[in-house]
Order: sequence, then structure tokens, then C-alpha cells
Amino acid sequence: MEIPSKIKVGLMSGFYYGSPGCRMGLWKLGAERLKAEGTNYNILLGGLVDGKSLEAELRIRSKKVKGAERAALREQFIEEVAQILKENIPVIPGTHLHITTSGPYDGKIGAEIAVRLQALRRSDISYAGEGGMILELRQIGKDLGLCVPKKSTIMSSDYYDTPAQRILKNEKRGPGKLGDIVVLGCLASAVFTPGDSFKTVRRPYFVMPVLYKIVATRTAENQIGVAVLDFKNANPQEATAKIHSFKDLTINEWELVESPSDSTKSQLKLIEVLKKRHIPLTAGSLAEHTGLARKEVEEALTALLKRRSGASWPGLRYDEASKVYQFKDEWFVKSLRYKEDRGELKSDRFIGFGCLHAGCKHTDMEFFRTRLPELILANDVQYLIGAGDFIEGMKHDLLTLGEVYGAREYVFNYTVQEKLSGYLVGTVMFKVFQKRFDDLVKQKGIAKLHGKDLSAAVESCLMSFYYISGNHCDWVAPIGFNSLHTFREELRKFLVYKISKMLSGLGIFCEDLFEILQKKMIRLKMGEIFNTASGLPCAAMHPHMGGASTTSINPQRMLDMCHKALVVFGANFHTAEAVAEYTHGPGQRICLQFGTVKHESGFETTKLKQVDFGIGMLEVLTVNGRVQQTNVTFSTEKTPDLQAANHKVLDDFEVWMKISK
Repeated sequence: MEIPSKIKVGLMSGFYYGSPGCRMGLWKLGAERLKAEGTNYNILLGGLVDGKSLEAELRIRSKKVKGAERAALREQFIEEVAQILKENIPVIPGTHLHITTSGPYDGKIGAEIAVRLQALRRSDISYAGEGGMILELRQIGKDLGLCVPKKSTIMSSDYYDTPAQRILKNEKRGPGKLGDIVVLGCLASAVFTPGDSFKTVRRPYFVMPVLYKIVATRTAENQIGVAVLDFKNANPQEATAKIHSFKDLTINEWELVESPSDSTKSQLKLIEVLKKRHIPLTAGSLAEHTGLARKEVEEALTALLKRRSGASWPGLRYDEASKVYQFKDEWFVKSLRYKEDRGELKSDRFIGFGCLHAGCKHTDMEFFRTRLPELILANDVQYLIGAGDFIEGMKHDLLTLGEVYGAREYVFNYTVQEKLSGYLVGTVMFKVFQKRFDDLVKQKGIAKLHGKDLSAAVESCLMSFYYISGNHCDWVAPIGFNSLHTFREELRKFLVYKISKMLSGLGIFCEDLFEILQKKMIRLKMGEIFNTASGLPCAAMHPHMGGASTTSINPQRMLDMCHKALVVFGANFHTAEAVAEYTHGPGQRICLQFGTVKHESGFETTKLKQVDFGIGMLEVLTVNGRVQQTNVTFSTEKTPDLQAANHKVLDDFEVWMKISK
């Protein structure tokens, strides 16, 4: 049963009316998605208009006008644009649209247009001014900070976090409040982090897409779509960040053109070539691609140039300078309506962790063994991901420095640390299995569960666990041991024991339990592709390297490294962050980088670093193998009395060790 929402905030940015990339069809599509989400508030966070383009158009209109007439012309122009926006910005019933503008993007004229637009649609639009706003989320007692660029000096960057972090640093120095969670508009990226490791502001922040066809880049623009922040509790770090991606639609928008119904065969061929090639073409190129004679091509093009645009036909234009033919741009701005792929919508749900560091005093074992299965069951998660560093290890004097538990009943050497991590992961997997199997028995009855039916039931109730080793795990390799060998043996032994005991209590026995577990426990090489049941290609990474102050660097590098995967899971940096990226070819992709299950570490404290604690969840929605939507949630609530809770876990672990001898 999915956890219900307390409040949903719909987020749009970058309409950029006046820009050649403006697409009113995207406004309509975005509004439809927010309506379907059932948002409580809707925000347009910067980019109502393209201020530079509108000022340029106004200068052209004002060339032969002077003095008072020029001022009147400006007012008339502002009124004209405001009326267009009033008619074309979709109404989302039952909600209010809060607009804020950005000086570098909307300009002064954008602010003036927003004021006039508010006057024209007072019933559902309010203008909060230039530079951002604070939205009070009364339902959870928190403030949502809404930020846009205030300076035009934000430099282009290869990394999506760079402009966001610069804006946040500037906001921190300013007189206003930041909010308990911050959203940044106009940057056309998709980054979400719980934010503890970003010491400048120490709060979650979310960089969101824009809603126009990106035609120029100022920073690191990549994402087109709308977003939703879904708050299910009062902890803003645990909000779900949803990205609805529309970039596939804009990449292939010429394919949405429909030929006039009475087109000749020659005209149909020419139109289909333009749609397929998606670039302006000369008459010679069109003749080559269609196989038509040059004269026939020119006659057909002349006839098409005379046709007026309509609801589904943009019209054709000829550029004298380059001698190319293409569809008219204005139709795509105002009239194009996007048709989404109507194939089967498939959902894959993951939960994962990195840097468990079993044996470390700072690892929150109670959180791991209790909260993780609760989240899996509450969100109907199918796949468990372990992205390396299951153990703390013994290098760097960790034991003598007090980072590792010393001798209780057992010495916490490599063997016992791997056994402990196997016990912890096994506890999570068994709790999930136990609940799902109990539910299945209640639904079907125990009498029907025998033979192959029982095996199928056991397999369906067991999670698939994909895992890789980390650098701490691999510290045993130089002394002649296989990393995570003991971990796997202990995990399998624990699950065989617990599941067999549970089934025997019901009077049934699964004869191929061992084989089922072998299929469900999948060790991967770093970067190795695995496919979910729906066919979604995924990979896991644990780079043996340090972090960086610009935190999206490593998720972006992992996406580059695993270029065949649509979903990449990563860890090692103790920094939690989700980064979505659109790549031509595969399309929308995402990297979910896990933080750590440690509250802190002596090593990082001495290096002035702070960790992102917790685990991450990801839902990926696809149609025909293309990612349409991603939903990311981090779980970050620490166990209050860590040492008391850990010793209770270790007591239980020692009981298991006696059973498993």
C-alpha cells in the first residue's frame, strides 16, 4: 500500500514566450500532467517570457516611433503579450498558479507582462515578483524556497550542479530566507539531493526542467518537462521528486506533422522525407531521397509553399540564403499538440544502499534492518540494490582508531564483518518475504501451494538482490581472499534457514529453495548491465575515487561510463544525489547515487566533510523502452540512540551466529 501524500507541489519553468523554442503545446501537456498528479499548488518558476527576444521585437516595432508614442507602443505591446498568455496558459481546475520571474531570463519586460497577466486572470494567477518566493506548506509546517537566477553572470558549465550551487551560495549571503527545501528554476537540469553534504546550505534542493524546446544553452541545459514535489511526511529531505520528461517529444516533433488530405503522391513523399530527416533540405537533397525527378520535386514544392497552415499542417517555407525547405516555425510554437506514445506503461521500483560498512560503530544497523523492509513493503519495491562497501574493513588502523567494534563475543575481523553484512541484508529480505508470503497464503490458501506452484510462490515473494563489491570489500583481495564470498554464503544460509523454518511451520517444504536463492542473489561486475523483468537496462558502479564539491560530477561520469544503461546506481562518495540526463539515442536516463548508512566517520570529520545518511528509492516508468517519468525518494531519519540500538542488533546477530555454527 503506497504511502499517501500530504501535499503535492507542481513545478513548471521556462515557458519563454517570444523564443523560437517556445512551445505552447508543452504548456498544455505539462498542465495535463499536473492535473493528473492532483497537485495542491502549481508554480511557474521563472521564464514566463524570453525577455531578450521580446525586447528585440519591441525595438524593431519602435524604430520609427519617438517620445510619448514609444511609451504607448510599449504598453500596447505588453498588453498584447499578456492577452496571448492569458488565452494560452492552461487553467488547472481547483489550483492557483504562482508566477515568479528571473531578471536575466524574463528581463524587466517579463516582470511588467506578469503584472498585467495577473490583472487579466486574477481568479487563478498570482505574480510573486522577480527573484523567487517562499511558499508556506502549512500541511507539513515547512517553507518551500523557490529560487531563480538573479545575476546574468552564471557561467556555462559541464556539470548540472555548478549553477545551482552558485545560486544557493548567493542566496545564503542575501537577506532573505532560503526555505526548508529549495527548488531552482530556469536551469533546465534535473538534480535532487537531501543536501546534508552540501555544507553551504545543508538542506535539500531540486533543480528542475524547463517547458520549452532548448535552442540555446547558458549553463548546462538538458531537461525538458515538468516536475512534482510530493511530500508524504514533514521531513523535506524525504520528499519524492518526480520528473515527467518531454524531451523525446521535442526531438521528434516533425514526425507529428500531418500531410494535407488532398496531397499528391509526390507531395506526400516530400513531406515524409522532411519528417523523417528532421532537418531543412534543398530541392536536390529531396530529389535524391525521394527518387523523384528534379522538375517534379520543384513543382510539388511550389504547390506546397502556397498551402496555408492548418490544425495539423504547419505550412512550408523556403529560405533564399541557404536554399532549403522546411516546415514553418510559427506553427510549432502555437499550434503543435504533442501526441504521447500510447504503448504499455511499465513500472520498475528499486530501493538501494551503498556504504553499509558493517562493523563500523557509526553504521545505523537498526535503521537498515527495520526501516528498509518497511519502505520496500509500503512502496511495493521489486529490486534491492547494494552498491558496494558492505563492510568497514581493517585497513588504515580503523580498529585502533575506534571506528570498528572491537571484540564482543566475536572479533570484528573481515570474516565477521562479512557475516554481519549478510545477516543484515538477509534480515531485510526475509522480513519482506515473510509479509508477502503471508499475504499470498491469505489470498490463495495453503492447500494450493505445493510442488511447482509453491516454488513459483516463493520466487515471486523473494526480492531480486543485485550487488557489487566496493573498495572496502576488495581490501581482502591482496591477502588472497575473494571479496564478499563469506557475505554471500552467510546471506544464503540465513535465508535458507529462515524461509525453511517458516514454511515448515505451515507444513510445506520448497525443495528447490537453494536454486531460487541463487537466481535471486545476483553479483555483478562494476558497470555490468542487467535487465529488469520489463527490459529496463541497469548498472551499478562503485568508483574507487574521492568525491568533489560539485556533487553531480560523479553521477554524470557514471552515466557516461555506463552509456548502455538507462538507470545507473552508484555509491562510494557518501553523497546522495539523483541526476537525470537526456542522451541522444537512448533518451532519458538517470543515476541514483546513494549516500551511506553511517551517521558520520572519523575520517570524514577530520577532512571537514559531512555525509548524506540514508538509502534511496527510485521508480522508473517506461513506454516502449523509453523513460517517461522518474520518481526519486531518499529516506534519511537516523536512529536517535545509535550505540544502544547497535548493541541490540549485535546481540541478535550473536544469537544467529550460535545457530549457524
